[in-house]
Amino acid sequence: MRGFIPPRNPEEVRLFRRYEKICERSRTFSNRQFTTFLDLRQKELLNARTNKTNGIRVDFSFGYQGDGERSVACIHPDWDTGEIAFPIDIIRTPLSGRETLTHRDFLGAAMALMIKREYIGDIIVKSDECFMACHESVSSLIINELREVRRSGVRFDWYHGTLSYTRRYSRSGSTTVASMRLDSVISAILKMSRSKAADMVRSSSVEVNHMSIDRTDFEIVDGDILSIRGIGKYMISSDGNTSRKNRLFINYYRY
Repeated sequence: MRGFIPPRNPEEVRLFRRYEKICERSRTFSNRQFTTFLDLRQKELLNARTNKTNGIRVDFSFGYQGDGERSVACIHPDWDTGEIAFPIDIIRTPLSGRETLTHRDFLGAAMALMIKREYIGDIIVKSDECFMACHESVSSLIINELREVRRSGVRFDWYHGTLSYTRRYSRSGSTTVASMRLDSVISAILKMSRSKAADMVRSSSVEVNHMSIDRTDFEIVDGDILSIRGIGKYMISSDGNTSRKNRLFINYYRY
């Protein structure tokens, strides 16, 4: 199990201090404080900050049931165990199916409305419909203004049903690695030389859980999500079992 990685750059230091202020406000005024959508690294930083403040706890929501990446946090007193109404709306549009639209297409179209990334959560694109988790402060804007995504007409509206989603992986596989070093794992799953994988890492082309990593010896642990620029995302699974040659078994899932 990899331990907490402290803030590594000025931006993360600012985030950590911001989370400290949010935690102190919740503790001082005994109320609920909400964030906008956090990625996996931001969530890790907030959890670490919350653990340092006595008397408060944190809960997260994707806005739907299932596994996701971006969540809104509620920081609140630990005695507050009531139901939490997160400021998240789920909006939906039907799709004609005439053109294949992607997560990136919808995200780009929403951000073209001058909406900051932190106000948009996970986007689930299916063959005939698209669901978008968004902060309640921007849902009306998207519904009223977003009419086209890459030349395809869309018509978002509020979705009041129960949305459940389990991430679907387009490809999966298994292999063995000499160690859980980042360059070793990339080399194995992409079937490339270790030196080429190391060059990718050093060129800042790889993120682990939304955290840019340029160290080839960075340790990968079970459940990590690798984002490799120009190639895709992979979730890594490892239970620590080894082969007869003492190599580690890993599974990888691309999505």
